[in-house]
Amino acid sequence: MKQSAYLFKLAVALLILSILVLHSCGIYTTTAPLNPPFFQGMDSISLKFSGNNDEEYFVGYNIYYKEKPEDRYKVCDNISIDQYPTIPASPSGVTVEYNVDTNDIRKQGVNYSFYDLYYTYNEAYLFAVSAVGDEDQESERIEFGSWPIPAVQ
Repeated sequence: MKQSAYLFKLAVALLILSILVLHSCGIYTTTAPLNPPFFQGMDSISLKFSGNNDEEYFVGYNIYYKEKPEDRYKVCDNISIDQYPTIPASPSGVTVEYNVDTNDIRKQGVNYSFYDLYYTYNEAYLFAVSAVGDEDQESERIEFGSWPIPAVQ
């Protein structure tokens, strides 16, 4: 009788251990990195870049800003659509060219566009862009540099 009680306890212990092991071994799916934007440029009014993103989880592009090189980038707000990401997705199997008007983006919590901040208050900014996914995946952040480009003297 003692031996059957011991075997029963051993079987229960093995069952519990097996459940714990199997429960912790979930099947994880991973997503491949998002394709980063490329061919970035800018002029006195807009930021330009190209993208080729047909990943299922791609949701758009975030435009980032900072005032000084040592600052951390923050996500720009889009004036016309109050949503994340800054630029909604245009998924396709071909390259899409984006032209982001600085009248359409602004600093977080500010009502003036970057265009207004520069041409009214002489505030220049550094910009960057990255592709983003539906679970906060992010491609490499590509920098535009200082905007607007200083006029040649």
